[in-house]
Amino acid sequence: SIYINNFLMLVVFYSIGFGVFNLVPIPPLDGSKFILAFLPAKYSYLASKYERYLFILLMVLVSSGTLSKFTTPLVKFISELIFTIAYRISVWL
Repeated sequence: SIYINNFLMLVVFYSIGFGVFNLVPIPPLDGSKFILAFLPAKYSYLASKYERYLFILLMVLVSSGTLSKFTTPLVKFISELIFTIAYRISVWL
Protein backbone atom coordinates (compact mmCIF):
# COMPACT_ATOMS: atom_id res chain seq x y z
CA SER A 1 0.00 0.00 0.00
CA ILE A 2 1.10 3.57 -0.64
CA TYR A 3 0.58 4.53 3.02
CA ILE A 4 2.88 1.83 4.28
CA ASN A 5 5.47 2.77 1.68
CA ASN A 6 5.35 6.46 2.70
CA PHE A 7 5.54 5.54 6.38
CA LEU A 8 8.58 3.35 5.84
CA MET A 9 10.28 6.07 3.80
CA LEU A 10 9.73 8.52 6.67
CA VAL A 11 11.14 6.03 9.18
CA VAL A 12 14.27 5.58 7.06
CA PHE A 13 14.64 9.33 6.52
CA TYR A 14 14.33 10.15 10.23
CA SER A 15 16.66 7.33 11.23
CA ILE A 16 19.31 8.66 8.89
CA GLY A 17 18.71 12.17 10.20
CA PHE A 18 19.18 11.12 13.82
CA GLY A 19 22.28 9.16 12.89
CA VAL A 20 23.88 12.08 11.07
CA PHE A 21 22.97 14.46 13.90
CA ASN A 22 24.50 12.12 16.46
CA LEU A 23 27.79 12.08 14.53
CA VAL A 24 28.23 15.86 14.76
CA PRO A 25 31.59 16.33 16.52
CA ILE A 26 30.31 18.56 19.35
CA PRO A 27 30.05 17.16 22.89
CA PRO A 28 27.90 15.45 24.19
CA LEU A 29 27.14 13.79 20.84
CA ASP A 30 28.91 10.58 19.80
CA GLY A 31 30.78 12.28 16.97
CA SER A 32 32.83 14.14 19.55
CA LYS A 33 33.87 10.86 21.18
CA PHE A 34 35.11 9.64 17.82
CA ILE A 35 37.13 12.81 17.18
CA LEU A 36 38.51 12.90 20.75
CA ALA A 37 39.84 9.37 20.36
CA PHE A 38 42.28 10.64 17.73
CA LEU A 39 43.29 13.87 19.47
CA PRO A 40 46.22 14.23 21.86
CA ALA A 41 45.35 13.94 25.55
CA LYS A 42 45.77 17.70 26.08
CA TYR A 43 43.00 18.55 23.62
CA SER A 44 40.81 15.71 24.78
CA TYR A 45 41.07 17.06 28.32
CA LEU A 46 40.14 20.57 27.17
CA ALA A 47 37.10 19.30 25.31
CA SER A 48 35.88 17.35 28.32
CA LYS A 49 36.59 20.33 30.60
CA TYR A 50 34.44 22.66 28.49
CA GLU A 51 31.79 20.11 27.53
CA ARG A 52 28.96 21.98 29.25
CA TYR A 53 29.75 25.12 27.25
CA LEU A 54 30.00 23.17 24.03
CA PHE A 55 26.55 21.76 24.80
CA ILE A 56 25.25 25.34 24.89
CA LEU A 57 26.96 25.94 21.54
CA LEU A 58 25.21 22.84 20.18
CA MET A 59 21.83 24.15 21.35
CA VAL A 60 22.49 27.53 19.73
CA LEU A 61 23.45 25.85 16.45
CA VAL A 62 20.34 23.67 16.51
CA SER A 63 17.91 26.43 17.46
CA SER A 64 19.33 28.90 14.92
CA GLY A 65 19.11 26.38 12.08
CA THR A 66 22.81 26.64 11.35
CA LEU A 67 23.46 22.98 12.05
CA SER A 68 20.77 21.85 9.62
CA LYS A 69 22.54 23.67 6.78
CA PHE A 70 25.34 21.13 7.15
CA THR A 71 23.39 18.01 8.08
CA THR A 72 20.45 18.25 5.65
CA PRO A 73 22.48 17.77 2.43
CA LEU A 74 24.17 14.72 3.93
CA VAL A 75 20.85 13.25 5.06
CA LYS A 76 19.36 13.83 1.61
CA PHE A 77 22.34 12.22 -0.11
CA ILE A 78 22.28 9.11 2.10
CA SER A 79 18.48 8.81 1.83
CA GLU A 80 18.52 9.06 -1.95
CA LEU A 81 21.31 6.50 -2.11
CA ILE A 82 19.39 4.04 0.08
CA PHE A 83 16.10 4.58 -1.76
CA THR A 84 17.82 4.16 -5.14
CA ILE A 85 19.44 0.91 -4.04
CA ALA A 86 16.15 -0.36 -2.61
CA TYR A 87 14.31 0.53 -5.81
CA ARG A 88 16.86 -1.23 -8.02
CA ILE A 89 16.72 -4.32 -5.84
CA SER A 90 12.92 -4.35 -5.98
CA VAL A 91 12.96 -4.04 -9.79
CA TRP A 92 15.61 -6.75 -10.04
CA LEU A 93 13.51 -9.16 -7.96
